[in-house]
Amino acid sequence: MAAGVIDSPTSRPNSGDVLDMEAWTRQRAVMLAFGRRICNSDGAGLALIDDAALLLAETLGLPMCGSAQVSGDGTKLLLRLLSFDGAAREVQAPWNASSSGFDSLAAYCLAKHEVVVCADLADAQFRDVFLKTAGVKSGLGVPLESPERPLGALTLLSPVARCFTSQDVEFAEAIGHTLTATLARIQLDCDLKYERHVAATMFDESSGISVLTNHDGLVLRASRVCELLLDEPIEQLLSRPLANFLTTEGAQEAHRLARLATSQQTGSAGVVTFRSRQGRERRVTIRARVLPGGRQPDSVLYCGEIEPDREAAPDFVQPFQEMRDPGAPVRSSPRRAFPYRQRIAPFEPGKPLATLPFVEVQFEDISAGGVSFYLDYHPDFETVVLALGAGANLHYLTANIVNVTEMARSGKRHFKIGCRFLERY
Repeated sequence: MAAGVIDSPTSRPNSGDVLDMEAWTRQRAVMLAFGRRICNSDGAGLALIDDAALLLAETLGLPMCGSAQVSGDGTKLLLRLLSFDGAAREVQAPWNASSSGFDSLAAYCLAKHEVVVCADLADAQFRDVFLKTAGVKSGLGVPLESPERPLGALTLLSPVARCFTSQDVEFAEAIGHTLTATLARIQLDCDLKYERHVAATMFDESSGISVLTNHDGLVLRASRVCELLLDEPIEQLLSRPLANFLTTEGAQEAHRLARLATSQQTGSAGVVTFRSRQGRERRVTIRARVLPGGRQPDSVLYCGEIEPDREAAPDFVQPFQEMRDPGAPVRSSPRRAFPYRQRIAPFEPGKPLATLPFVEVQFEDISAGGVSFYLDYHPDFETVVLALGAGANLHYLTANIVNVTEMARSGKRHFKIGCRFLERY
């Protein structure tokens, strides 16, 4: 944003201007106060731009000013005309940084990537109908741009012809630089929060085993499937050694995979055996990858899939063979862990299978008499169609919902659904 891009020859600031010490002292104090106020701000971008524009106008003795903000998709420019009586007018205009024609002072200074001073809007190389209608004669535009994208602009406006001095330009530019740094930081913070939310959601909803540990092997994050695999709430897994949930051989293998991934800086694959709190063991095909920590120590991400439980296969393939009478105890046959994501749909009599609205949900256990799974809402249907298995072993069954239990999983409200098998669909 180097000063000195002049749109009108008569408006060129004179570098030989006599320094106004009183004004310089006041401007220096304003810059310091402004920097202190916004350095830790997390306010809305447009409000900060408005605040900076009004501060500049007040310091330079101008009765009006303007702000501009580029839309998130970079196709529009929201222009605001501000005054000290609290009134504000705004208009939204299409905007394209590569366009050769510009319809506002804000768009023009953004295209030039520099401060623009215009002593007479009538002679400008752009047509700003918005400012001319408001009676603006002279203006100064300061672009606000981060290295990634344009953010907006500040405009200082005068209803009478005014020649801005080099001191005015440098003061406005300094405020612009400080504001730009804050706006860019706020945008980066928002982007980071969004990426973290997406990553956390994908991690939590993963249908496989995902465990993140620090360099000491302590669990930092774990996917929800781990709750079913280990019979432990996720909160109980955190900050505990991963080795606590593995067999001795599994812990040794996980340690070997982590060392290999660290030395080669690539993923390493193997098979480890997890052991639940009840002593149930399950083999998991897993891959370890080191995630560089930057300023923090590196962490290790383990991702894998639970190998099929061969002992559960007979009851899973034909689970309705041992159906109970309606009055018999629910799920009286032995249960087996079934920590997989399978599909379900509300039963609709006479409706073709292909048209049912199947969704994928997390199952917990299975027996010859029924299954249980989780929903994030209370079901308003009594009979469900279950799509269990995959490929050639995919089976469609109907089941009655016999109990619904509200519970909290990973700090979120869920409903555990217990079903009794009826028949093949």
